[in-house]
Amino acid sequence: MIIQKRLIQITCIVVLLLITSLFGLYQIAKGAELHQRNLLHLQFTNELHEMLEQSKTTHKLDILRLKRVISDIREQPVFCIKVINFLDRSIMRIIGTEEAVELCIADVKVADDILSEIDTYNNGLLDMGEMRNRLFEAAATFEEHSASFAKPMTDTVNLIISSTFVIFISFSVIVFFLIVYAVRGISASVKSIEESSKALEESERLNRELAHFDSLTGLPNRNLFKDRLEQQTKSAVRTNKNLALLYIDIDHFKKINDSMGHYAGDDLICAASARIRSCLRDSDTVARIGGDEFNVILSELSAVRSAKLVANKILASLSEPFTLLGKKIFISGSIGISIYPNDTNNVEDLKRYADLAMYDAKDQGRNRFSYYSEDLHNQVKDKLKIEEHLRNAIEKDELFLQYQPIIELNKSQIIGAEALLRWNNAELGHVSPVNFIPIAEESRLINEIGEWTLKKACEQLCQWRKKNNPKFQLSVNVSPIQLENENFAGIVKNIMDSYQLPSDSIKIEITEGLIIEEDSTSVTTLKKLSDMGIILLLDDFGTGHSSLSYLHKLPFHVLKIDRSFVTKLDRQAVTNSIIPSIIAMAHKLNLAVIAEGVETSEGLEALLELNCEYAQGYYFDKPLNAEDIDCKKIYPGLLDEQTKKYPY
Repeated sequence: MIIQKRLIQITCIVVLLLITSLFGLYQIAKGAELHQRNLLHLQFTNELHEMLEQSKTTHKLDILRLKRVISDIREQPVFCIKVINFLDRSIMRIIGTEEAVELCIADVKVADDILSEIDTYNNGLLDMGEMRNRLFEAAATFEEHSASFAKPMTDTVNLIISSTFVIFISFSVIVFFLIVYAVRGISASVKSIEESSKALEESERLNRELAHFDSLTGLPNRNLFKDRLEQQTKSAVRTNKNLALLYIDIDHFKKINDSMGHYAGDDLICAASARIRSCLRDSDTVARIGGDEFNVILSELSAVRSAKLVANKILASLSEPFTLLGKKIFISGSIGISIYPNDTNNVEDLKRYADLAMYDAKDQGRNRFSYYSEDLHNQVKDKLKIEEHLRNAIEKDELFLQYQPIIELNKSQIIGAEALLRWNNAELGHVSPVNFIPIAEESRLINEIGEWTLKKACEQLCQWRKKNNPKFQLSVNVSPIQLENENFAGIVKNIMDSYQLPSDSIKIEITEGLIIEEDSTSVTTLKKLSDMGIILLLDDFGTGHSSLSYLHKLPFHVLKIDRSFVTKLDRQAVTNSIIPSIIAMAHKLNLAVIAEGVETSEGLEALLELNCEYAQGYYFDKPLNAEDIDCKKIYPGLLDEQTKKYPY
């Protein structure tokens, strides 16, 4: 700290030395300029004398030349007045040489008076003799002032220069002693610096590694990967060979991380990175670019299909069991592949295309790879277009609801309906929910759209219950994204209260795919809704996501058998399917059952024999507009069998 302080002091004094030196040089230059101006003043005065002597012979005055000479004489003291600054005048006042400035001022006044009298002479108001006398007097004054100007100005400049020199010497001495003091301090610190240099080098080495390598896996990180990708693409151009970029994502990594802890998740990432690396050549690069995301550069490929072989090798390696906390864990990966330069010759686009292809692999069921293609690019553009229009769908009143009746089979009567969201856009036309709901979920627009759906459904249900059937019920589909909002239960309650609807009049349907996430906020929200008296339906049951243990833990009241098990099945096919097992299990857990997608009388008869309580499908009615719903409709021809009552 002392050395730093002294170095700062030395720097400041050196700066002052430079300023002082420059000031001295400036004063010397200014003094020389002032003396030069005084010589010019005297030179132009002599020229004035010559003109006056010539006028004795010619008996005439050259007015234009005379004015030029007087102006030249006047210009010199004007310049001197301008360059003599406040500091100069202060010094001149102290040492008694201020008369030099007064002489300049006097010369300017004399010159101005002469120029005025020349104009008077030129206008015939002054004779030549008088004019010549005035000019002789002015010339004498100018000569006298020139002689008087030199000494005080020389004294002033000499004093400034000598003072500057003294200050310069003083500062130099101070700098010398400060440098000696600082050198002693530096010498005393050399040993300490040498001892710390190795630690500094080690620290720099670690910093370089942190800047370019992932601290967990030791793989190149995003920064180093970007640099290597740019180098490899340039090499591909030189060698005229292809390069493949693989974007690898570990499927359902969040589930493992949440259930087994972050340390186990880190162990899995390290083990997975080692397996990926073992599938590659020494010339290839694998980098960790995110939590469970890896990028691989396959350089100098002679054939594009080689990327497929490597991708399959990586998928096979990841599918082998991992051991975490003494347990065998099975995972899979999704891989997107883009090819340089076939797909693009832009590095950023190459990365983006591999990312798109990876998400396409996930959409196709995971544990697979997908190549980027123009069709995939167009699909993304279509998704972006749908999302753009969807953002304004509510404002433009493009969304509407249709309702599919739900039938209580033992009474052959409608007891409620499922509200189904529909969208008709002016440019896109009718957009299927299969296309726009996933986009709404990805963009989180589903929160706003879901709330609008619930309000519209409650508004319509209120009308039906008041006019037609006071016990009519309505099911509303809710996205897992909505359940992640810890305020969702309050939103549902406020909407139902605003329409004065009882808690059991609106049913909340949740798709079975939610359960695999085990999201604590979602589970808490489900329990809040159940505590409010709202009946919860587990939709699309049987598609393989749910664990039976969740049905014990979570407050569901009704199972809806997925339509894929029911649609167009005859009686024998229903009996031989998984449906009897689902219904028996649901009844064992005291859950009611709704069969979706009923389209045949044979299938309906089989469901009745299996004591399925409720059904919906095209056999009864397709989705209808609100005005076409008959809230008291009886469906003749259904078998009248008594089944056990379960809550719906």
